[in-house]
This record gives sequence, structure tokens and C-alpha cells, in this order.
Amino acid sequence: MPAADAGDKLGEQIARDLELRIRDQGWRHDHYLGHEEALARNYGVSRSIFREAVAIGEWQGFVKSRRGRDGGLYVQQASAQAAKSALRNYLFLIGATLEEMLGARRIVDSYMLGLTVRRLDARHAEGLSAMLREPAAIEHDRLHLSRLKRIVDQMATIADLPMLAMFSGSLRHCYVDRVRASISDDARYLATSATVARLRMQQIEAVIALDLVAALDLQTRALDAWAAFQADVAPDPLDGANIVARLMNAANGGLIYEFVEPVKKTEAVARALAQRISAAGMAPGDRLGGEAALIGELGVGRRVFREAVRILERFGVVEMGRGKHGGLCVGRPRPEPLLTITRRSLASGVADQPREHWLLFASLSQAALRRAMARPATGSAIARVRAAERASPRELFALLAELSGDRVVECLLLVVQDAMEVRCPVPDELLDAIASGDAFAAARGLTDIVKRSAGPHLPLELDPLSNLTSDR
Repeated sequence: MPAADAGDKLGEQIARDLELRIRDQGWRHDHYLGHEEALARNYGVSRSIFREAVAIGEWQGFVKSRRGRDGGLYVQQASAQAAKSALRNYLFLIGATLEEMLGARRIVDSYMLGLTVRRLDARHAEGLSAMLREPAAIEHDRLHLSRLKRIVDQMATIADLPMLAMFSGSLRHCYVDRVRASISDDARYLATSATVARLRMQQIEAVIALDLVAALDLQTRALDAWAAFQADVAPDPLDGANIVARLMNAANGGLIYEFVEPVKKTEAVARALAQRISAAGMAPGDRLGGEAALIGELGVGRRVFREAVRILERFGVVEMGRGKHGGLCVGRPRPEPLLTITRRSLASGVADQPREHWLLFASLSQAALRRAMARPATGSAIARVRAAERASPRELFALLAELSGDRVVECLLLVVQDAMEVRCPVPDELLDAIASGDAFAAARGLTDIVKRSAGPHLPLELDPLSNLTSDR
């Protein structure tokens, strides 16, 4: 195995070795790696340790475990689905709130609508029209949920921008995860889904008519319905075992999840622990509890619990404490494992459509700036960036994220920036504008960075102030 990083667990070392072997050997999707029991013997570790490696590999999207007659470990091709799942997981684990996800959806879905209207052709229009002809009773929750999913998926298909589809799908699915982990009023959720589905049907009519203004207005009304749902329904103090059961339930009682893939038990346990951190407002270093107590609360076995903890450790969400106050403690999330997956999955799509990706980057960076300018500037954060010999874009966007306090926009912006390889240095004038609260100068400076990084791919008519006042 490759040399381990300091603090790496054995399962993490094996997962990294598997990933390197798959890459170096050039093994393709569905290549059979072997039975897990035999692979564990080859690595000289117990089955439980190897299962931790498999859990990490599945979350990172490069292997897939299968059961049954043809069971074993297989290569999972880096794909948009793997990246979407990784982002969905990461957003939940870092504690992204319903409000943050809804705010990001206002940006992402509006951009997707613009591309949908621009790229609509006769074939796409006919497919959308077919949905309008489907009858549905007001109380038919199953049909409303099915239709709502198909409408959004069809919009993403027409827009034809993989990164945008990944963002939209991850935000939508993570939103459902958070609802299931914090709100037990499924009836209210289903009623809101029906309202949103009807607005989306009207939106289809606007898209077919190429009326972007009306389509965007209906988009705003749909997301406002979700905002009203959040405001009216109080979160429930669900215990860990209840959260695990709800997240895994795809039967009739789990109708919400019928059209959003439910999670596996290990993932459900990881989410339950992350939900506890989020609901309690815990900070890095805070103690979650001892292993035995947490296993009892979650109602799972030690193997599943430890696999879930390894996933959380991989993303920096938790760490094991030492000494008298040992146990599971809150850590500091790190996005590097997520970026490894998204970079590999999105490389070709970014290269094929650079202009559209730069415009998406511009929209997200202006959104981060807008949120930052709405809050008092932190002098220590400004000083930290200026302390660097030459401030990098990554440092700038980390600064904007710190000032804005929006974890979702921060994450999406980091994914785009990583895929686009933004390297243009940050001028002191832009930092001065942020520190002094000069929103207009800051917006112009940020737009200039994006333009210079994009070169010929970004249109000169990009308005630096177009996104400054409000999100749609």
C-alpha cells in the first residue's frame, strides 16, 4: 500500500490503495475486483476493516459492492451520478440547512431555466407537452411527486450542463434528506409538493412559449412555497434510531423517498450523527459521546457504526477524542475527498462548454459576495488574506464564504473554482472594497477577476452588478 498520511486509519489506506490500483491498471466500469472476504485476506485485515474501506470507496464513487450470486466488489466508473451522490452526502454532513439549500437552488435553478429556454427544440417541447396532457387528481400525492421529479430532470436534460445538473440534483435530494431527518410532518411535505408540482406545470407552459420571465416568476413562487413550508413546520427532536429508520424507508410510509433514492444503513447512521451535530449547533471539539452510548441510541451494530464514523472522519466531520475525555468529537469538515470525485467526473463537461461554466461561476461568486456584503466585514479575515504574498482566488472565495456564513454557496463555488482552475491573482483594491463595504466596487472587482480568468470564453457584456441586489 502507499505510504499513509499522518492519522490515516487502515480502512482509509486500503481505500486509497484500491483507487490507485484501479487508476494505474486502467480498469473500466464493472471490472470485477473480487469477493470482499478474499480481498480482505489479501490485504491482511479483518472483514470489518475492509468493509470500512469499501464504505469509503462507495462514497467516493470508485467501487460498488454487490450482493447475491455475482456478489463482490466492482469498479464504479467516475460519473455524474457518483459526483451528485458525493455532493449530496457532503452537504448533509457539513450541516447545510434547509434555508441555505433553498437559497442556492434559487441561483442554480434560475440559471438552469435560462439554458432550458435557450436550448429548447421541437423534440424537447413535445416531451414537455406530453406531461401537460397527463390527468392528476389534486389529492394524488404519488403522481404529483413522480411528475415533479420528471419535470426537474427533464429541465436538466434540456439545459445539458452536467455541473448544473449535479448541483440541482444534489440540492434537491439533500433537501429531502434534511426534511426526513428533522421534520416528521410528511403530510405537510406532500401537500407542498402538490402545490409546487402545479406551479411547475404552469412553468412548462411558459418554457414551451419561450417566456423566460414568466418561467422565472413561477420558479420563485415554487421555491417560496418551500420557504413557507420551512417557516410553518417546526423541526422535531427525532432520536438517532428514528432518523435512521426514516432515511432508509422507501415503503408506503416513505412516499417522499419513492422518487429520491433512499440511503443505505451505513449512510443513514452517518447522516443521523451529522444531524445531531447540526441540530445541537455543535462546534469543532465538542463531544458527541462514547461509542457504546451512541450505538445504543442509534440501535445499530458496532460494525455499521464504525463504518459510518469512518465516512464522517474522511470528510473531517468527526474525529475520535483521546484520553479521559475520549469519544466521538466534532471535527472540521474538509472538502478534498469531494473535489477529487467532482474534478474527475466533470472534467470533460467543463472543457466542452467553458462559456456556460464561467457564467455559472460568475453567478455563484456574485452571490457569495452579495451575502458577504450584507454582513459586517471581519477585519481578521481580511488581514489573513492580505498576509499572503499574493492572494489567490481560493483564499478570496474562502474569505467571501467566511463573511457570508453560507456553507452551500461556499461549497458549490469551491467545486466550480476547482474544476475551472481559476488562478488570477486578487488585487488589494478588491479586498479594500470588501473591507469598506463598497458593494459596487467589490462587484466590479470580482467580475474583473472572473473575466480575466475566463479570457475569450466569457462575454464582455457580462454585467458585474446584475446579481448584486437580490436572488430571484
